[in-house]
Amino acid sequence: MFSFLKPKPYKLILFDLDRTLWDYETNAVCTLTELYQHFEIQKYEMPLDIFLSHFKKYNDILWGEYQKGSINKQTLRELRFTKVLEEAGVKDRKKGTAMDQYYIEEAPKQTSIFPGTIELLDHLKERGYTLSLLTNSFTEVQVVKIDRCGIAPYFSKMFTSQDVGFQKPDARIFHAAVSAHHARKKEVLMVGDDWMNDIQGARNYGIDAAFFCPYGKPDQLDFKPTYCIEHLLELKEVL
Repeated sequence: MFSFLKPKPYKLILFDLDRTLWDYETNAVCTLTELYQHFEIQKYEMPLDIFLSHFKKYNDILWGEYQKGSINKQTLRELRFTKVLEEAGVKDRKKGTAMDQYYIEEAPKQTSIFPGTIELLDHLKERGYTLSLLTNSFTEVQVVKIDRCGIAPYFSKMFTSQDVGFQKPDARIFHAAVSAHHARKKEVLMVGDDWMNDIQGARNYGIDAAFFCPYGKPDQLDFKPTYCIEHLLELKEVL
């Protein structure tokens, strides 16, 4: 519960997409289950739960390398499923690449979003806020996601790390979004689930941030964010 004597004068609300509005975990599991069946992974004697676990491990590792600039987009996409297959003793880079292509095409079509997403976006638009997306991902994938789940019309712009050339928490991607809207820093709020990329990044750039923790607030944080919420609709109390 928030209480303020005077609402903060925000004009621009920047949203992360994955794990903030678009329910990445739910959508990924659904797609990966379909992929597992489509490519008959069970014949390698790798149960679905183990397959999902291996994918998460290698996807997280490779995304970490990509965000550090150690590997490029193509390497990430070529390796994550290839590494999963190797866990089953299968060395087949061509199949790994085909699996990744299937995943890239099908995952963005999933439409699960977090509870309260539409109600919050409706509320913010009615109140006259400008809404934009700020995401570390590939543009072509994010465009499909927001179109399929019906939230594209709410956003005036989308800034992806691929298009801007910098990834959160780099201040330059925040600056690109804020300057494109001709906004002042005190008029901007960043909403996201990633502590380092969204919240630390926003703080370092000098804008307020709402830390979205749908699975429970962490016991310890490096600093106190402007807001910490477990449900998106909590933002209606301050916006």
